[in-house]
Amino acid sequence: MSATDTLAASEWGLRFLGRHPSLSRKIGSSADYTQSYLAADALDRDQADIGKFRGISTSFPFSRNSLEDANQSLTLNPAFARGLELRTEDEAARAVDEVSRLIAEDQWYIRPDGEVRDLLSSEKDLQRAYTNDFQETGYKQEAQLAEFAGLVISAATGDAEWLPQPDVARLALENRGGFGDLLKDDDTLQSYLTTPADEVLLDESRERAKSAVLELLPNSSDILDEEFFDEFPLTALRLLERPDIVDWIERDTDNAKQFKQDAGLLTEEIRGRLSEEADKIVENDPFDERFFDANLNLAEVVWADNLTGHENDYGTFLNGVEVLREDAQATDLAAQYWTKQASKQVNNDSFPNHLFEQNNSLAMMAALNTDVSFALSAEAESIHISYPNKSGLSQVTRAFRGYGLGLGDRQYGDYLRVA
Repeated sequence: MSATDTLAASEWGLRFLGRHPSLSRKIGSSADYTQSYLAADALDRDQADIGKFRGISTSFPFSRNSLEDANQSLTLNPAFARGLELRTEDEAARAVDEVSRLIAEDQWYIRPDGEVRDLLSSEKDLQRAYTNDFQETGYKQEAQLAEFAGLVISAATGDAEWLPQPDVARLALENRGGFGDLLKDDDTLQSYLTTPADEVLLDESRERAKSAVLELLPNSSDILDEEFFDEFPLTALRLLERPDIVDWIERDTDNAKQFKQDAGLLTEEIRGRLSEEADKIVENDPFDERFFDANLNLAEVVWADNLTGHENDYGTFLNGVEVLREDAQATDLAAQYWTKQASKQVNNDSFPNHLFEQNNSLAMMAALNTDVSFALSAEAESIHISYPNKSGLSQVTRAFRGYGLGLGDRQYGDYLRVA
């Protein structure tokens, strides 16, 4: 497509092409296809006001109430449903209608009496590109997203690290609110791509405990320094629970040296108490001493958060979890925790929280980095549109996460540059 022709297409026409890169390439490969698509798009806009998405008329296929639902769970108007039944007499039209029904965003655009729908139904090459796009290109697109993300964000961030998280790769490549720039410059953020959620939870808890203890030891910091507490993190819990020992250490450097000498034995003693102390804090039945015996790291987090007075403490989170004993996996629980904290940090009701549920790395980034949460909050509405929740439709999910190599809701200039 030429720049002039592409800019002549409607905003929703561009988003439609972005969802279907094979169709976009097929339309752009022929001047006749290009002109036919632009003409059909223009006619649809004139007849149904399709360019004004938030001003939907009664003739539009979906009701206004369904669009106001927070989860955008759309319901077809009965008249539109009957229209689909009437218009699926031939195989090509049926294939187009079936795909559009699977993809809610396409249903907004392809109407039973619409010119774009008729164009795709009548032109075999375009119809094949449209109906096969979401089935055949999802895996390939995710792999390409992973490759490009690894190259663009950091040479040290390999393709494989991005592959399970295509939504995060797209957000980074599109640089939503500067998200991509933040990732380029921050090794800690990049580390969340490969670090399990429960390990990050433990690391963050230990950092808080270490910082709290160091503030209590201004006279002994040369002996009991950061390196010491990194090597013996559990000793910080002893000092946080026993102010009298802190006072004893601070009175004399010999006392500090003695504490350091006993660090190994203290560590074993404190480790033996982790389950008991965590069980005292967490009253939720599934999380008893037996559970914490099998998950000592989580027990440490619960106790440490309690001793430091952490605002979003893990014990409170576990007390609110409804889970059967056999389902209480450490990594899954930590992932739920980060999803909850990320949702608190992104201060915009329009943000699609399913992105946090499906992408642990993104949740940890947003929960632990205010720049990331601000970036996502600033673009919440556009992210909501171009990152739909397609759980339960695996092929469609993969294609959507990778669609258009991240075209999605791009501005026109970016679209032209890639397409």
